[in-house]
Amino acid sequence: MSPAKPKRVFSSNQGDLFPGLDQPPVIHRPNAPDLTVAAEFLGKVDGAMRRASSSRNVSRARIADRMNLALPGLKKPITKRMVDSWMADSKEFHQLPAIYLPAFCWAVEDDSAMHVLVNALGCEMVDAEEIAAKQIGEATVEIAVRRRQVALLTRKLGR
Repeated sequence: MSPAKPKRVFSSNQGDLFPGLDQPPVIHRPNAPDLTVAAEFLGKVDGAMRRASSSRNVSRARIADRMNLALPGLKKPITKRMVDSWMADSKEFHQLPAIYLPAFCWAVEDDSAMHVLVNALGCEMVDAEEIAAKQIGEATVEIAVRRRQVALLTRKLGR
């Protein structure tokens, strides 16, 4: 007779690999979560603006022009002065309006500010490439399931 295998003991202080999966998404939680993102959001906006101006020599006037290109239906065009006011610490209540955020991200070629808002709600942004990769994975799984079905049916028919 072979000796009995020792029983496995699991540590209760091992970290959870998937923390929060047993929780409802932030947007559906009954108690108000802390969604304070102002400092991180403004930091990302400022960082995107700095990177655009330093790496691609895009001025604030050019950012305003590019935003206007992306928002053709605006009654009042975005100006350099408006962009300046969004970045000024002294202009406490002059923040980048959410309706301009997609145009701003396009103008500076940086969507990190958008990520801050989406992540605050416990979500993730995905791009077209990630969606296509997901669809390829789903199609591959579907093909494998169909092949198993064909093999099972073929065996049943005795072929």
